[in-house]
Amino acid sequence: MHDELLVVELRDAFLTVERTLIERGQLNTVRQTRLTFQQAMFGEFLEAVEGISGRQVCSYVSESITSPEVILEIFYLEPARDVPHRLQREAAEDSGELARPVGGIPVGNQ
Repeated sequence: MHDELLVVELRDAFLTVERTLIERGQLNTVRQTRLTFQQAMFGEFLEAVEGISGRQVCSYVSESITSPEVILEIFYLEPARDVPHRLQREAAEDSGELARPVGGIPVGNQ
């Protein structure tokens, strides 16, 4: 068990066309198509996980496995101990008490 790791397992998730491609040896085509889709949906995936977990996603990766047929969506979350500090910093930024960092990324221990 890892408090900062969230794994979503999707079983029987391949479309009929993907199964056909896999059966005909086109696994790389299926993986590339899935990767393109996941890149396009990256923002929505992060928004959903952050909304449900209440924690920011630090990193995300997806893996398609054909036997058994499963897709793993793996999210690495900010440590729970960092959430109160982040929320306090964001509130100070929102109120104008603290300048927002350039690019929205905190520098040092602000």
